[in-house]
Amino acid sequence: MIIKNKDAQQRFDEIREAITARNILSAIDKIRGFQSVFRCSSDLSVVDDLESDYRMMLTYYRQGIADHSRERIFENVQKRLLTAYANLRVDYLRRNNIVMTTALIRIAGRTTDVAQVRNQLEEFVSDLAMLSLGSGDQGEAKRESLFAARFATINHAFNYILTSHMWNESEKQDWTALILTPTIDVNDSLVLVSAVMMACLMQFDLRKLQTLMDVYAFAADERLRQRSLVGWVLSLSHDTDLYPEQLPMVRRLLEEEHCRQELGELGLQIFYCMDADKDSKEIQRDIMPGLIRNSNLKYSDRGFVEKDDEDSIEDILHPDLKDKAMEELEKGYQKMMEMQRRGSDIYFGGFAQMKRYGFFYSLVNWFMPYYTDHPDLKSVIHKLPNTRLLDVFVKENPFCDSDKYSFTLALSGVIDKLPKNVLEMLERGELQQGMSSMNVRQDEPRYVRQTYLQDLYRFFRLFMQKEELPRAFSADQLRGISVQTADVAFFMDHPVFSDKAMDQQKKRYVHFFLKRHMMAELERIVDSMSDQTAKDYLIGKATLLMGTKEGWEEAEQLLRQVLRQDENDVSTLRMLGKLCREKGDDKVAVLVYERLMELFPDKRAYLFNLCLCLEDMKDARARKFIFELIYKFPEDLNAVRLLAWDFLQAGEFQKALTEYEKVQAKGEMGRADFVNMGYCHWFLGEIEMAVDSFRHAVVFSSVEKVAQTLDTDAALISQFVTNGVEISLMKDLIRMAGN
Repeated sequence: MIIKNKDAQQRFDEIREAITARNILSAIDKIRGFQSVFRCSSDLSVVDDLESDYRMMLTYYRQGIADHSRERIFENVQKRLLTAYANLRVDYLRRNNIVMTTALIRIAGRTTDVAQVRNQLEEFVSDLAMLSLGSGDQGEAKRESLFAARFATINHAFNYILTSHMWNESEKQDWTALILTPTIDVNDSLVLVSAVMMACLMQFDLRKLQTLMDVYAFAADERLRQRSLVGWVLSLSHDTDLYPEQLPMVRRLLEEEHCRQELGELGLQIFYCMDADKDSKEIQRDIMPGLIRNSNLKYSDRGFVEKDDEDSIEDILHPDLKDKAMEELEKGYQKMMEMQRRGSDIYFGGFAQMKRYGFFYSLVNWFMPYYTDHPDLKSVIHKLPNTRLLDVFVKENPFCDSDKYSFTLALSGVIDKLPKNVLEMLERGELQQGMSSMNVRQDEPRYVRQTYLQDLYRFFRLFMQKEELPRAFSADQLRGISVQTADVAFFMDHPVFSDKAMDQQKKRYVHFFLKRHMMAELERIVDSMSDQTAKDYLIGKATLLMGTKEGWEEAEQLLRQVLRQDENDVSTLRMLGKLCREKGDDKVAVLVYERLMELFPDKRAYLFNLCLCLEDMKDARARKFIFELIYKFPEDLNAVRLLAWDFLQAGEFQKALTEYEKVQAKGEMGRADFVNMGYCHWFLGEIEMAVDSFRHAVVFSSVEKVAQTLDTDAALISQFVTNGVEISLMKDLIRMAGN
């Protein structure tokens, strides 16, 4: 995490660099220098001890005393120093980061022992089980008391873990065992996993990372597995020189195919999450107006009500309107369902404004699985006639937990104003039918991951103190803006995933980024691939090289390397044809498009590009293929334009004008069309008509651009207008007409 105070951040960077470079004494001096300036509460006796040990090493080495364990002892000193550095950062954040400061205040004066937390959480489970055997008002009061005490325990544990120093081996084992034990409620385990992840994001701790990995590997509950997967992936440190132990830890997990598969899916789900703003705008702009317009509801002073019989006059006058409205309504629902199936966060826009309740001031609540017994919902629940309404409408709908809490809190504000029939419809589940049709099995790993990612995305985007948090998600990822390495959500190019086995998953990212023209992200994923002979690597690399003239030759070599593996690879042939066109190598491009035409004789794009290449080469075969293009695709005006241009270049001006008139009759004329018509009239000696055509071209652009076009086409003009004076006169006539 980047610290706001630039001086503090610079000093921490210098300490880390000294430790990385194994400059032990320099790092110790810098730690003491930091402490003297910022007065953190860190206990430097640890630093004193390791300095003493290190100086003893220096003395022994200076005296020439042989020590076969010297390397091991040196690494131990370096690790202890790294721990002291990390604890110093935590102490600094406790005092200077409002999120950490608030969490520390909430646990002030209370001791935290893992065994005690475990005992309290296990007692909650057993007491709740005993309580379920009883009944009555006293039982309900006891139930509320149990949930309140349980919330206090888990809230305290969350804040303790968040602000904790680096764990020792014993702490790691104890917390891991607590999270994995089946004797506590799985919801508590889920919150603890999120706490460990957040602590790692604030300050990396190798043992906390190990806890997340162990939970992922050994948890029986799918929600726990997926939450820990997201946790350890986002927690990985980019300081691989300082924490090389990450590599074997991750590689052990990557031996399992299902782990590699889940990582591949996770990365793409994150990108879809980060496209939430774009998806929300699309829904509001393209889908919601149609849903509202074509639904059987209208808005009145009483809210949304069913349309009355007076509206049926429209059915009499326009009997087909209802069918069309239903068709449009169905299309809208289907579009949203498809967006949700591919991973889009379709509810973000609607719930983003509903995170200002006091409920969300508490950090732990952003990570809390939804349950109606949450103490902060007590006042809300008491307003409802019964909890069946929430069971039916909230729990069974595809909202993330954060949005379920938002909906419940919002419902409390309007429950008193809802008509009785609407309440009954809610309880029967009639108002959720549209949403439930989009639903999937809520125990599927992909769905569990997706909803948790949506919870996290809302937290990092909408939490009131979000500026005090590390950058976990970037809203600019899908807008072609280069991704910062601090944005841990783009993890697939992390060095721990450089194993060749991960290339299969990275291929999916190559296609994903190519489809969305995300070149910065494409470069990162391509450069991280191990097998540089694989087709997807070669195509991705060639795409990047094609972006500049300097890379064209190398790009062509890479594409030809793919074609040596498969001479009929269509995507590669297409890219090679495009590249040769850009290079001006029309002879090779013709060969490429002829090959594509052999493979796909009815593909319009290949035939059209073949015609363009032949036309540029002034090849006599061009007209034959243009006629074939027009025959196969008679509605293609670009084919008509191409034929007109061929006639124009051949000096057949009247035929060219006939073709341009066809385009004009369709109302599809553009600047280039009017310029070319102007050429035809000019070369025929019809000066007034030529000027009129050029004037129309000016309307589509400007006098300067039309004049520049004449300069660009100087070679064509010189074939039919040999007098330079006439060219100058025509340019002035164009300027006069334009003005």
